[in-house]
Parts: sequence; C-alpha cells; structure tokens
Amino acid sequence: MLLKISIILLLISSVYTDVIVQTSSGILQGFRIHSGFTTSYFAFKGIPYAEPPKGNLRFRAPVPHKGWEGIRNAAEFGSKCPSNGLMGLLSGGDEDCLFLNVYTNNVNASSPVMVWLYGGAFVLGDGGSFLYGPDDLIKEDIVIVTLNYRLAAFGFLSTGDKNAQGNYGLKDALLALKWVKKNIRNFGGDDTKITLAGESAGGVMTHHLMLSPQSEGLFHQSIMMSGNVFLPFSFQSNPMKKTEALAKSLGLKYNSTEDLMEKLRAVNFKDILKHTREIEDQDYPLGNRPYDFVITIEPEDSVDERLIIDNPEAVMLRGNFRSVPMMIGTTNKEGLISLPKTFIDHTVLQDFNTHPDYFVPLSYNLNSSNVAQIVEVANAMRDKYFQGQKLTNNMKDQFAVYNTDSMFKFTTDRALKIFSQNPNTTIYNYEFSYDGAYNMVKLFLFVKGYEGACHGDDLFYLFQPGFPVLAWPWNHASEVKKRMIRMWANFIKFGNPTPNLDDIVDIKWPKYTSSDEFYMDIGHDLIVKVHHDHLKIWHEFQKKFTGHL
Repeated sequence: MLLKISIILLLISSVYTDVIVQTSSGILQGFRIHSGFTTSYFAFKGIPYAEPPKGNLRFRAPVPHKGWEGIRNAAEFGSKCPSNGLMGLLSGGDEDCLFLNVYTNNVNASSPVMVWLYGGAFVLGDGGSFLYGPDDLIKEDIVIVTLNYRLAAFGFLSTGDKNAQGNYGLKDALLALKWVKKNIRNFGGDDTKITLAGESAGGVMTHHLMLSPQSEGLFHQSIMMSGNVFLPFSFQSNPMKKTEALAKSLGLKYNSTEDLMEKLRAVNFKDILKHTREIEDQDYPLGNRPYDFVITIEPEDSVDERLIIDNPEAVMLRGNFRSVPMMIGTTNKEGLISLPKTFIDHTVLQDFNTHPDYFVPLSYNLNSSNVAQIVEVANAMRDKYFQGQKLTNNMKDQFAVYNTDSMFKFTTDRALKIFSQNPNTTIYNYEFSYDGAYNMVKLFLFVKGYEGACHGDDLFYLFQPGFPVLAWPWNHASEVKKRMIRMWANFIKFGNPTPNLDDIVDIKWPKYTSSDEFYMDIGHDLIVKVHHDHLKIWHEFQKKFTGHL
C-alpha cells in the first residue's frame, strides 16, 4: 500500500517545491526534482548568460546578458544552438541559445562545482538532460553546471581578419565560466573549487581554456575525456577557405570580408545550416583532418581581445600554461565511431591504399613534396595495423584500432608527455575499457558487435540520459557506473579520485608522471596499469620529422 502511495505521489508531482535564488542577472525560481523515491535536488534551467547572438551580434564575441526584472522561472531548458545534428538527427535549434543550467542539493551549502562542456565535434550537442542528466552524479554532493555554446559556423567561422575573428563558441564557454564564478555561491557552490570538464570537443575546449591567461582564476582543475588540443579535427589553420566555401554555397557576392560578414549576418540562420557540411561530409581522412569550423588563431587586428593567439601545439611545447590538477584519458576503442561511414561508403578503407598521406598525422608537418617520408610512414602504419596488406572492407576492426590511436590515443599521449615535463603537475590518466549495458554510443551507431568501448560510451556511466537504458540495478554495468561516478566526484571534491578506499572503489589510483606512466583501466574491474610501447612508432616519427614530442 505504501509503495502504491509513493508511486502515485511521484507521478502527480515529480517536480514541485520551488526555491528562490538571487544572481547578478536577476532573481531565479528553481524547482525540486525527484530522482527515485528517496532523493531529490534543485534544478535551475535555461539561465541566460549572454545576449542572444543574432543579428548584429552573430559572428561576434558574446555579450553578457543584461538581466531581467522580477522573478524568472527556471523550470525549462533554453533553446539549443543551431545544429545540423548527426545524419539529420537532433538537428534544429535557435540562435537565442546561450543558456546554462545549475543543479544543486542545497543552495545554502558550499559544495565543489563541476562545469561541463559537451562534445559533438563542434557541430552538434547541447547542455540539456537528454544526454547529461545529473541524477546520479549529484548524489555525490557536488554542484553541476551544464551550458550551451555556439556550434559550427555560428561558433567558429573566421575571415582571418578583424571582421570575423572566430572562436565565438569557446568565448561563450569563457563567459559562462565568468558567470558561474560570480554567482555559484548563491546556488550552494564553492567558487574556489570549480572543475572544468568536457568530453571530445568539450575536452578540447577545456584544454584551450587551460592554456589561456583569460581564464585565470575561473577554475582550479580540469577533466579532459577523449579530448585535447592535439585532436586532429579540432584546429583550423585556413579558416577563410572554409568561410569562402560557405559563401559560395549560399550564392553570396562580396567585395571585402567586411561586406561578406554584413551579408552573412543578414542570411536566415536556417539557410546557413542548410549550406554547412555535416560531420560525415567533412574532409578525408574523416576525423584525422580539421573540420570546417573549429578553433583557430585569432588575427592580430582583432576588435575584441584575442583568446587564441598561437597554435596550441606551440603553446604546449613552450610549457606556457597554468599547471592545474587534471584527469585525462580515452576509451579503449574510440575509433569505433569511424565505422558507420564505412557501412555506407565502401571506398573509405580502399582510399587509404591510393592516398598514403592519409596515414600521416598533420603534426608531422610533412607536405606533398615529402614523398619518401610519407611512404615510409604509410608502410609502417600498414605493417602495424593491417599486417602490411592493402586495406579491404573486411578490416573494419583493424581500422577502428588504427583510428583509436591516430585520433585519440596518440594525441592524448602527447599531451600527457608534455604536461608531465612539469613535475609539479598532478595528472590522473585513465582508459575506459568496459563494454556493457550503458555503452549506448555503440548501440546508436550499430557497432555493438565489435569489442571495446566506443568514443562517448563512457558518458553514460557518468550521466543519466533522458531515455530509458535497459539495465537492471543488479547488472554489473551499474557497479561500473557507481565506481566511475565515485572517482570523478572524488576528484572534483578532493583533487584525488581515490582519497579513501571503500566498497565501491577499493584500489588506489596513482598519479601519472614522466617516470611512472600509470593509468587506471576502468573495465570489468579497476586495474592499475603502466603504459608500454604501443604508441612508440607514432612518437618516433613525431620526433624524427619535427625534432620534438
């Protein structure tokens, strides 16, 4: 009888009991969200942190929101930013999209804070609860902030001069961080304990903000999941070429970059979306070359303060960045995300046979005149991953392993080696290898039949999605999820993922150093391992052709 009453009450009012919070922008009315029968938290959704970036504000740095009069209802998420989605799914959005969301257990507390930047290759995603529900993570007594930032052309188009300096999406995240720093105490958060975290593109953005003096004091540690500034698709060295291609597709005629930007600001945003290439149409080899509209160096004649003033690789190699505690890692089979394209286009693998330069990372700085070196790299990679054979359609699993290393593991390993040159940097490295009920990306991409954890699979062991997951509480995947949440929350709270051992996490996670390259393998069990020579050939070529890591 009591169970029936509880269920009825939960169905009648899963959201009730408001709470009022004062912010620098105005007064907010949040709501209590019930998660299960015994737990709840307060949610403040759709908080505008910037003016709508439309009209004359399109393709410009964000402007702080002017605020509101009276009490603003914070019960609903704001619009997501315009996106083509993925293969036509989850597309749409609106330019009035710069909102953030705050989840807290107690507005009168002083709890550590996590600010989350979503992934999506800079072209899709949002901070809503469809993928990033806080229900499980917030039980660890932290304050969680998610946010929207501008995507694709709206977030990263550049003319290479003062008329469109680029990186608007990254600057959105910076402005949101400033709002959080200024206001999070009113939500029960500790503004001296803010962890900036992100996955994939969100991890890239987190890393960039670590390198920027403009973010000084806005966060004190970071989490980079499957993302860092070395990811090959994440940095555009020739942004004007992509802007010109968009203008041509739209049929725009112009006589200067100033004229071009005036015309682009007058185009309906849906038309810009329509003429922007989706992920699967980007340059090949897909994911190993820059996407059209991503982070770029801002021109010296920029009107606004420059956020990115140099190539991030150069900044890293100079060691010119803040040393903040960090967690950084990958899944063990990131490259499974590259397989769906091969199911549709059977020429993808064969193209590597006729284009040996596809095997060459951009970081090697080889060009078309370096024929001998390109062939040397291609042959070495073909030997390592494909038994020296030409690529065929029955080599999809080997192709996934190759892409795991080329896009994610090699780049992450480079970041680790450079970060660890500073002995005062605290680093916790991991590999997520579990393959179970919550590996939802594999399910969505129809690669469930392949072993390993795909790019993005680990997210569902951290967040609670807004759709049902077919896993009973006694399923072993639930145990893995508890472990991951506990370690991530411990790092956010204490700067150490395993400060104390308990029934959930019963093994110490040692730090990664230049002499002891420890990492935590998050699989069926938690196992501490040491990096060996799996990526040796990648680093040897990097050193041979460039003279540095």
